[in-house]
Amino acid sequence: IPSLPSIFLSSPTLRDGKCKQQTERYLHELHEGTLWAVK
Repeated sequence: IPSLPSIFLSSPTLRDGKCKQQTERYLHELHEGTLWAVK
């Protein structure tokens, strides 16, 4: 089951912009295991 951010990020209605950039950063940080994303 994909996580909500992955579904959200792959949505065709999500435009390129700050929200998409923040979601991409969140997923990257979560993958890297950095503190702010896993709290």
